[in-house]
Amino acid sequence: MLGIKEEDLGQEDPPVYMLHEEDEPLGWKVFSETLSGFLMYILCGSTLCCESYDTAKKVLKNEGWTYEACEKPADVPKEYSFIYGMTVCGGYDEDSDTLFAAQTDGTCRAYRIFRKA
Repeated sequence: MLGIKEEDLGQEDPPVYMLHEEDEPLGWKVFSETLSGFLMYILCGSTLCCESYDTAKKVLKNEGWTYEACEKPADVPKEYSFIYGMTVCGGYDEDSDTLFAAQTDGTCRAYRIFRKA
């Protein structure tokens, strides 16, 4: 389960907590220091990097987009850190109409997502 503490709801960018069934006796842990970071995890890690399902990849390919595995650039402007050492980063290059998404969690999955001209 994921959630925001009721007392944190007034914050501009509150932390997101996680309760896993294995952690129940220990209680909630901070999953992401910020809601904006958590949303980047959902977009870049979970969805575009196909953490659990490859639905986004299939849908985008059907719409004419290309998924190309790549190395994670060393100069990413912002990388978000989460529980268990996982990180995600992403971006968009307007000039080439290219999305970039990467997730590191023991291994690294990184993709350039673009339309061929």
